[in-house]
Amino acid sequence: MEFEDEYIFDRYSVQVIFIFLYTAVFILCFVGNSIVLLVVSLHWRMRHITKLCLANLAFADLCVGIFCVYQNLSTYLIR
Repeated sequence: MEFEDEYIFDRYSVQVIFIFLYTAVFILCFVGNSIVLLVVSLHWRMRHITKLCLANLAFADLCVGIFCVYQNLSTYLIR
């Protein structure tokens, strides 16, 4: 039985699946966290300490989505 020297992430089908998944995660992260930030900032009743902590978490998650997920997605797109 021969072992292939091919790395699994070099296969075209795996790359297409990863690009699709990274794109879906990026879009869901961006839209979901943007909605949370928009709701907390527009409604004055939402400005309690718990909701502000939630907004802070949404902002941090949005930054991770933009800087980390998008960077990994661009790496797969450049290949």
